[in-house]
Amino acid sequence: MASGLVARGEREYHQALALFDAAIAYLEGSGVGKAPPIVSYQKAATLLRLGEIDRSEALLRDTLTEALAQGEKYGASACLGELGLIALLRSNPKQALAEFHHALALASELAQVLEMSYWLMALAAVAGMQGRRERVVSLLGTASTLCNRSGIPLNIPEYLKPRALAGALDIPRLLARTRASLPEPAFDDAWQAGVARSVADVVLNPFHTAKDSRTVYRARKVRRVDA
Repeated sequence: MASGLVARGEREYHQALALFDAAIAYLEGSGVGKAPPIVSYQKAATLLRLGEIDRSEALLRDTLTEALAQGEKYGASACLGELGLIALLRSNPKQALAEFHHALALASELAQVLEMSYWLMALAAVAGMQGRRERVVSLLGTASTLCNRSGIPLNIPEYLKPRALAGALDIPRLLARTRASLPEPAFDDAWQAGVARSVADVVLNPFHTAKDSRTVYRARKVRRVDA
């Protein structure tokens, strides 16, 4: 398993696939039953990076069902994130939003800071594709608080990005482009609203509008002044 992760991280996808297949065969041959969902997820994610979208999706759907049945929320969140990427590859942003939102909800239940930041950034990338600039900024503001807590840059790791989506998931470029296209007050308000917003609120209100964000942020500023 570890060797497969290393190979995948180095983009040696054919080698990684062989290693994950070997791990699955070993686990299932040792009498433990089916391999844990997280192992099947790694194989499915590798298939996606090899361009085998249909095989990847079928395995992800099966693995997601198993993970949810077992209460394995981490593996389920990972599967949903990959399904969101597949939706983007198929030019279906509405489906991508649903998958990333579900992935975020499960990661939030587990308080998985890294995964929450990844799926917030993925939601922001979809908002960027839809031209929803202030939603991009607000979501990235929320993600930035998690990234700061973890000491990681505000960007989706390269190993998570299928090559065809590398540009769309380039978060620093998305943020710079959005900043340049918005008036400074609108950008600042949306960013600060996102920083002040909790992940739980994003989960409950994933389509919170830019106007809502500005209203919440400004109300908080007024309360601080009045206090």
